Amino acid sequence: MDNRAAYEAVKGGRLWGYGLNETWEHPDLVLDGVNTIMSPHVGSDTDRGKGRMQRMTAVTVAAYLDGKTPQYVVNR
Repeated sequence: MDNRAAYEAVKGGRLWGYGLNETWEHPDLVLDGVNTIMSPHVGSDTDRGKGRMQRMTAVTVAAYLDGKTPQYVVNR
């Protein structure tokens, strides 16, 4: 995603708002008064979230090693 372009679109009124799942690395683009919301990509950074990711990874690897198609496949 081109954050600078999205910022300009919101600032110029062509886009109502912008949500991103990362930190803002554009100190020259001031966010005051701009409809933005951001999360620094830590939504799953809990013991429960990490446990679920670890289990999902183990199940996926085991399925692959058993010759099965894993449940979550990006490219087929």
